[in-house]
Amino acid sequence: MDIDLGSGMDGTKAAVIILKDYDIPIVFLTSQLLQTIVEKAKKISPYGYVSKTFDKTALMATIKLAFNLFLEHLKIKNGHHE
Repeated sequence: MDIDLGSGMDGTKAAVIILKDYDIPIVFLTSQLLQTIVEKAKKISPYGYVSKTFDKTALMATIKLAFNLFLEHLKIKNGHHE
C-alpha cells in the first residue's frame, strides 16, 4: 500500500478501512521517510515498510517475510501452534 495516494485519503487511512473487513498483510511503500509518517504507519501494525528507493531483491524479501509472518499469525489465531 502506497502511503501517498494523491489528493484525498492517504494509504494509512485506506489500510484502516480495508483491515476492518479483510484480515490481510499490509506492507507500506513510500518515498516519505519522515518520522511522523513512519509513526502513522506503525499504528496500523503493518507487516513491512519499504522505501521507494528499494531494489527488487529487498522488495521481494519484504513481501515474502510479510506473508510468512501473516501465516504464522493465522496459525496462532486459529490455535494451531507448532
